[in-house]
Amino acid sequence: MIPLEYDALTNVSQLTISTIGNSLMMPDDPSCLAIASIQDSLFAIAGSRSCRLQFFSVNPDIGLSPASDEPLLDNPRMDPFQICESLVVLSGTSTSFSPISETKVLLCGLRTGRMIAFCIRLIDGALNLERIEEFTIGHAVVQITPDDMHSNSAFIICGEDFYRFQLSADKLPSKSLTNVFLTDQSNVRVSHLS
Repeated sequence: MIPLEYDALTNVSQLTISTIGNSLMMPDDPSCLAIASIQDSLFAIAGSRSCRLQFFSVNPDIGLSPASDEPLLDNPRMDPFQICESLVVLSGTSTSFSPISETKVLLCGLRTGRMIAFCIRLIDGALNLERIEEFTIGHAVVQITPDDMHSNSAFIICGEDFYRFQLSADKLPSKSLTNVFLTDQSNVRVSHLS
């Protein structure tokens, strides 16, 4: 059991950090962590060594509370190497829902060279996680880093390969995975993979 707690800067002049609320005990070691704002609610998302995604609501007054615990894979006989090593949450707005709701896409980079994309929505206060697609990127650990310039895209590294993943702004889950070739700083080539 691993403790997870919410610490906040409570006194700026004295730089005092205090734990807000009680610590939560995670049943398994976390392998990665991401923080996401979903429809004005803040969540901590942890990938675990038991091939699960655990969501915790973050409240500045009461601390952390469990929100959801989802399997990473649909297969009940989970491969112990299918552990999520990196998490990134991307923003997008879907026009196909009424009323228009904010949609977030969670990208999970696995140890086996695969990346899984999930759609996350907050519906009537409950998290809804829906698998969009699974990508085979390569044969090494998939590391995902958000694109600081665009909230709807991320950079992906798998072995020697380097990609940019981008969501379409007008129709989710439309997306593109682009291979980026860095030959030198003055000559960057890009090719679309689909």
